Amino acid sequence: MLDFQPFSLDKKNFLDDYFFAYGEGSCQHSFVSSFCMSEKYGDKFALKDDFLFILREKRCTSNERIYLFPLGNMEKTESLRRAVDCLIEDAHSHGAKVRFETITERAKDFIAENYSESLSITESRDVAEYIYDCEKFAAMQGGEYHDRRKHVRKFLDTYKDRWNLENVSPAYFSQMLSLSETWLKTKVTDDNRTQLMCEHRAIEKSLKYWNELGMEGLVLFIDGELKGFIYGMKLDSQTYNAMILKSDKSCVYVSPFLYRSYAELCGKSAKWVNLEEDLGDPGLRQMKLSYRPDHLLNKYFVKEINADEQA
Repeated sequence: MLDFQPFSLDKKNFLDDYFFAYGEGSCQHSFVSSFCMSEKYGDKFALKDDFLFILREKRCTSNERIYLFPLGNMEKTESLRRAVDCLIEDAHSHGAKVRFETITERAKDFIAENYSESLSITESRDVAEYIYDCEKFAAMQGGEYHDRRKHVRKFLDTYKDRWNLENVSPAYFSQMLSLSETWLKTKVTDDNRTQLMCEHRAIEKSLKYWNELGMEGLVLFIDGELKGFIYGMKLDSQTYNAMILKSDKSCVYVSPFLYRSYAELCGKSAKWVNLEEDLGDPGLRQMKLSYRPDHLLNKYFVKEINADEQA
């Protein structure tokens, strides 16, 4: 049985080696995500035979034990098979079946080749991640960017010399939290309350441990007042994550301007920026597609099946 432990700051540098090397640029494969979203997922980790295992404790049920796919060298087929078997055995030791969430294409192919009789695979478009070329995103050149380029131009025409951008720093944390709380009050419903409150707790946590987590981002001021912010972190040597964007809805075209500005910031030291999933929200999907992703990082769910389900 694996010994799963909570994510703690003192383990970040060590665990980042696994995420950077084997995470494939996925927003789910990051120390920051597991640490800051602990209220939602309850992620815990274990290490064995040079593989990182992640248990999503708060996603588990009495019938299924939920994991991310093992992070380690996927070229070592026998070692990877032992790692997958280890999680299957861990689930069984708790009287549950194994379930893997949001696994990547490479992991899906491995499962299909090696576990077709015991594990079933389902693609989920809702959790596919949007990956953009930083340089193209920041430049917004060509006809495909016409609408978004127009929105950025309208922002500049509307606010002229009344705006300025600054790098996020502790001096702005209280204003960022205030804007987030105001945004939350306008968006929360009985149906989304739990999800949005978890996100707000993640914002509080990421700001509290900003430097320790290696966060980077931008704040936007209009007429001297903070009207928007965007931030994230590196997922690997060539990929940034846009983890959070909030804006004052009374100000027009702020989000397109912030996204473009963040892509420009990330492009100084990386090739890609990941705008995460749309979770099946039609408006969010339309918005993210309008920024012309270079590609989608497709994701899959895997569950253990009984012998009578194999047919």
